[in-house]
Amino acid sequence: MALLVAALFLTVVAGYAIRGLPAVGELDRAVVRAASTGLDGAAAGLATGIDLALGPLSAALLMGVMVVVVGVLRRSAWDGLRTGLVALVPWVAVEGIKLVVRRPRPDADLLLHPLVLSPESFSYPSGHTAVAAALCVGILCSLPGGRGVRGRPGGQDSRDQQGRRNPADRRVDARRTVGIVLAVLVVGATAWSRVALGLHHPTDVLASVLLVPTLGLLLAGLLDPRRSGPASAGPAPARPAPAGPAPAGPAPAGPARAGPASAGPAPAGPAPTLGAPTSQG
Repeated sequence: MALLVAALFLTVVAGYAIRGLPAVGELDRAVVRAASTGLDGAAAGLATGIDLALGPLSAALLMGVMVVVVGVLRRSAWDGLRTGLVALVPWVAVEGIKLVVRRPRPDADLLLHPLVLSPESFSYPSGHTAVAAALCVGILCSLPGGRGVRGRPGGQDSRDQQGRRNPADRRVDARRTVGIVLAVLVVGATAWSRVALGLHHPTDVLASVLLVPTLGLLLAGLLDPRRSGPASAGPAPARPAPAGPAPAGPAPAGPARAGPASAGPAPAGPAPTLGAPTSQG
């Protein structure tokens, strides 16, 4: 939790520092001007398409669909909800930082032919880039073996007696590698589109690229069911009793100590003499 707070605090401090450094502002404007030059054809279509697909309403819909799909595929409502939290919380945090830092959007004069109207909201950090990164982190964490979901125990690979990895683990790693590459492409294209359209400064998208995955992975770790340790799985099952008769113990050394007899006739005394006088005259 402390790392989450530290990441938010550092992002806010960086936002105020960026606003107060004229050199950073000049560099931002130069990059926006260069990125927007020649934005036409397929590139313009891609940029405007991303603008529509990752807007606030579309983002909420996409996150809702992600929650349902993950919950159905993993057959766990909690897995779906956890994936939604991993994506939603960083996005909400970015929108909150916008209201704190209050950085204006880039000047419209930087663009020769604006393709999209500039929103009325603030610029730092980039909301569209945050949505793209949050969705990608949520999906990656929901993959088998990902952080924050039930996967390989302890994150370890299973190996055979020769030390070779299980083919299932190799397939999991291959899917995760493909997912990471696609996530980098999606987030990179979104960040480029926001700058090329003149809707964000480069430092705006950079802040989202750094902050959102950090918050998402930290949150996934906090919600990871494996954090509770082995005790959370319930009591250990009782071991079955060994089959067969119990082994006989060693015989006691020495003869058994005899105690007083409790049964049997009493020892006989001397028999009385019949007819003997009881007294002498």
